[in-house]
Amino acid sequence: MAEPIPSFRKKAMAMVATNLTKKSDDDGKSGSGCLYVKVSMDGAPYLRKVDLKTYSNYIELSSAIEEMFSCFTIGQCSSHGLSESHSKDLLHGSEQMLAYEDKDGDWLLVGDVPWEMFIDSCKSIRIMKGPEEIGQETPFWEMDVYSSADHHQHHHHSSNSIQVSEEEEMMELRRGPWTDEEDYTLMNYIAKNGEGRWNSLARCAGLKRTGKSCRLRWLNYLRPDVRRGNITLEEQLLILELHSRWGNRWSKIAQHLPGRTDNEIKNYWRTRVQKHAKQLIWLDELEETPSDPRVVEELNCDPMEVPPIISRHFSILQVLDLSYTEINSLPQSISKLVALRKLFLRGCELLMELPPEIGELVNLEVLDLEGTEILCLPKEIAKLVNLTCLKVSFYGYANQRVIPRRVLSNLSCLKELIIDVTPYGEWWDVEVETIIDDMRSLKELTTLKLSLPTAELLRNLAIFRRLSNFRFTVGRHGEHFVSRIPHDVEEEFNNREKLDKGLKYINGSRLPNEVTEVFRNANAFFLQRHWTANSLSEFGHENMNEVKFCLVMECSEFRTVIDSEQFHQGKDGMSESEDFQDFDEAIVLGSLEKLIIRYVKNMESVWKGPVGKGSLSNLKSLALHTCPNLTTLFTIDMFRNLLNLEELIVEDCRKIDSLVSLKSSDSESGLFLPNLKNISLLELPELVSISSGLCIAPNLERIVIFYCPKLEKLSTMDVSSTKLKVIKGEKEWWDTLKWYESDLSTEHEDYLARLFVPLRRDGDLMAQLTKD
Repeated sequence: MAEPIPSFRKKAMAMVATNLTKKSDDDGKSGSGCLYVKVSMDGAPYLRKVDLKTYSNYIELSSAIEEMFSCFTIGQCSSHGLSESHSKDLLHGSEQMLAYEDKDGDWLLVGDVPWEMFIDSCKSIRIMKGPEEIGQETPFWEMDVYSSADHHQHHHHSSNSIQVSEEEEMMELRRGPWTDEEDYTLMNYIAKNGEGRWNSLARCAGLKRTGKSCRLRWLNYLRPDVRRGNITLEEQLLILELHSRWGNRWSKIAQHLPGRTDNEIKNYWRTRVQKHAKQLIWLDELEETPSDPRVVEELNCDPMEVPPIISRHFSILQVLDLSYTEINSLPQSISKLVALRKLFLRGCELLMELPPEIGELVNLEVLDLEGTEILCLPKEIAKLVNLTCLKVSFYGYANQRVIPRRVLSNLSCLKELIIDVTPYGEWWDVEVETIIDDMRSLKELTTLKLSLPTAELLRNLAIFRRLSNFRFTVGRHGEHFVSRIPHDVEEEFNNREKLDKGLKYINGSRLPNEVTEVFRNANAFFLQRHWTANSLSEFGHENMNEVKFCLVMECSEFRTVIDSEQFHQGKDGMSESEDFQDFDEAIVLGSLEKLIIRYVKNMESVWKGPVGKGSLSNLKSLALHTCPNLTTLFTIDMFRNLLNLEELIVEDCRKIDSLVSLKSSDSESGLFLPNLKNISLLELPELVSISSGLCIAPNLERIVIFYCPKLEKLSTMDVSSTKLKVIKGEKEWWDTLKWYESDLSTEHEDYLARLFVPLRRDGDLMAQLTKD
C-alpha cells in the first residue's frame, strides 16, 4: 500500500518533539518485512513513501505514484482538483521523468534494470522535470522496461514481445572489470549507431552487461572527449567555488569542466576534499603543531563526523565550514570554540536544530545556515551580541515560533539578516509580525531578506528605505502550485551581489501602495500569478526607473508588458496624465537589462502604444516562453530603441508570424539590432519571416531555429553577419530551405552550410542547445 507522508524533515520534527532518540528511517527504508523508499516530485511541497514489496512490477508502481501526485499541477490547480487526463499528461509528459537513486548514489531511469534488482538497489524515487541529471534522452515510459510476474515479460516497441525469465537474464549478465574486447565492441557500436536507450544498446551490441554498466563505462571512460589525468590546481579551485554555490549537483559542476565527468568530480570531492577537510576547518593562528598523533588525527577528522569532544587545540579556531555535509547535530562541546568568528552550515540537509551551547560562542560574527532548514533558533542566540551576519532557513511547515521573542532585538550589531522560508499555512503570519517588531532596534542593519504574507506588513517595515540590499517576497505561497521557474533564472534573481534590491510579488489581486513604494526602490522585480493586472504599467511607469531585471510569470490577465496608451490618454481615458504630458519624451524601463516572460497565456504584445525615445534602450536580453496568444513582438519604433539587445529567445509562441510587425506606411532602411549576438526561435509554427525584409543583427554569432515549419525561406538580410559561428536547426528543415536571393553564390551557400549543426527531433533539445 502506498502511504503518503510529509517530507523527511516533517517526520523528524515529530521525532524531536516527542524526544525520540532512535531514528527509524536511516536509509529511507523501515518496517519489518517492508521496503519503504521516499518518493519526491520536483517542485512539490510534500514527499511520500511507498513500500516496494507491495508491488510486483513497474506498471503497478507507476500507477500508484501517478495517483499520489495527481493533486499537484503545473501552473494553476482548479478548485475541483486535477482531471485524470491532466495528471497523466503531467507524469507522462516529455518534461517529466521517473528516476531512482541506487545504492551507489547514481540516478537512473525507472525500468532500467529487472524488477528484483531495482527493489534491491533503490534508495529513493524522484519525478524529475528533465533528464539532465541522469544523462538520458528518452523518457522512462518510452523505454524498454521490465515487469515482474512468475515469468518476467520484457516489453519492446515492436509488436513482437519476448518472454525472458529474470533469473536467466541475471545469470547471463557479466560482472567485474571491462575487457578490451568489450570496450571495443561498445565504442564501435556507438560510433555506428550513436547513443540511445542503454538497455537496448547493450542487447543490440551483444554485450552481456546492464544498461547502467554500459552507460557509465561510456560516459566515464570511453567517450572521446573524456579528459585524462589528475585534477589540475585550476580545476580544484573551480570545483571548490562551484560546490560552494550548488552543493552536490555534480552534473551541473561537470558542465563547467570540459572533459571531466560528474562521476570523476564526485569521487574527487569525496576522496580528497572531504577526507582532507576542505569543507573545511581552517586553523587560523595555529602556533604549533600538536605532537600527540591522536590529536593530529583529530584535527584532520572527516567533517561529516564531528567528534563528540572537541580538542583543546580547537580553542583557537576562528573559521569553521561544515557546509553541504551530512552532519545531523553539533556536539555540546562546540562551546569550547571560544575564538570562533565564522560558522558556516550551509545546505546541511540532516541538521534540524542547534544546541543551546552555541550561545557560548560570544565572539561569533557570522552564522550562516542558508539552505539548512532548521526548526527554530535556540533562545541562547541572543547572547551572540557580536553577530553581524545571520543567515537562516526555516522549515516551511514548522508551525511554531522559529525565532524566540527579543532575540533579534538583542543583536544590535547585526548588519545582514537573511531569513529564508517558504511558509505553508497561516502560522507564519503571527511569527513574521513578531520578527518585524524585534527588528525595529537594529540600527546597523543594511541587508535584509524576508517573506511577507501580506503587503500591509511592509508598512511596519519602514526600515527598508535605508537598506542598501533587500529581498522581499510579498504574498501567500500556495501548496498546490509547482513552480516552473528554471533554477538558473531563480538564482539570477536572487543574486544579491549583482541585483542588490529585489521584490517578488506572488498571488496578488490588488496593486497595494506598499508594493509600488518598494517597487520604486527595487532593481529586480518578479511578478508571479497576479490575478487582475493587465500590464506592468498599472504599477506606474514612474516606479520602474531603477529596474534592471524583470520576470513575469503566470499572470492570466496580462495583455501587454507596457501599455503606454493608458498613460498617454490619462487614467480616465479622456485627458493626458500629468506625469506623461508628452509621452514621446518619456523613458519607460530605460534601465532594464533583462526581461523574461513565461507562461502568460493571454498576452498579445510586448508594447502597446507609442514608444518613448530611450525606452528599453539598455535591454540586453529578452526571453518569451509559452505566450500562446502573442501576435506582436516588435514594432519598428521598438526596433529603433533596441541598440544594446544581445540575446533574443522566443519559444512556444504559436501565433507569431514575424519578429517585427510593419505597417504599410513603415519604410525603413539601415541596420537594426546592431549588438544582437544570439537568437533562438523555438516552436513557432506560424513563423514565416524573421525580419520582414529589414537588415538586422550585423554582429550575430549564433542562431537556433527549431520547429518553425512555415519558415521555408531565409534572406541574407536575416543572416548578414560576418561573425556568424553556428546555425542550429533540424536537418529536414535545412535540406528544404530556400533563399529569397535567387542569385545567392554557391560559395556563400557552402559557407552557411559549414556553420550548420543539426538538431534531432527525438533528442533532448536543451542538451543539444547547450552543447557547442
